[in-house]
Amino acid sequence: MKKGILAVLIVSVLLAGGLVVPAVLSGCDPGGDVVFVQTGVTEVGSVLTEGKRSGGGICNADGSLMLEGDSFSISAEEYGWPMTLTACRGLMGEDPIASLQIPEAAAEGERWFVFLVKDGAGYQMRCSTTWPLEE
Repeated sequence: MKKGILAVLIVSVLLAGGLVVPAVLSGCDPGGDVVFVQTGVTEVGSVLTEGKRSGGGICNADGSLMLEGDSFSISAEEYGWPMTLTACRGLMGEDPIASLQIPEAAAEGERWFVFLVKDGAGYQMRCSTTWPLEE
């Protein structure tokens, strides 16, 4: 695989027992309802996604960390609203950095962009309907 091509891996999380089971996703829906953008403020290995219908997660299939500017989209049709995203340092959802719950879909024709940002001594996730994040 060439560097710079984002291959994604869906990591299904079985909440009972915390067992993590990986499964490869063949592609990323460019028109998803939510787009996570790696801003590069800290290392991110995976992002867990939990919605009303299901949960899972995404990481690079080659085991590398997400690079600044990497992004992936998530379809709410699969997970449902509200949707919670948790950025983690580990590739299998270990070492959570920050979480954000998005209660509902963006307005018609828009989607949510989710960013991890530095917040004092820690980090937080923010969402906006614009990319890049407007401060």
